[in-house]
Amino acid sequence: NQSEFISENEQVFKKCISFIKDSIGKQAFRPEGILNVAVFEAITVGLARRIKTYDLPDAIKFKQAHEALMQDERFLNSVFGPTSDETVVKERHSIVDKYFSELL
Repeated sequence: NQSEFISENEQVFKKCISFIKDSIGKQAFRPEGILNVAVFEAITVGLARRIKTYDLPDAIKFKQAHEALMQDERFLNSVFGPTSDETVVKERHSIVDKYFSELL
């Protein structure tokens, strides 16, 4: 039912935000010092997918994956410019999934 779906995803979202805050801090979504919504969206969705399947990753490994992601030129190209283009969104999520899949 829709209420259960919303409640489950609300809990996953809160878990994501808390984990990101504790493991990386406020710079997690700020590749250039200010909040980047595309980075926020990609990281939270990627982590939420992982949490739903495997639970939270190791915080140190997550931080390392995040640091590598923030250095990935393809990822950075996908979070600046036309960020809502469907092809760009798919590319961004594919890149995040690659980095987060290595957290197993």
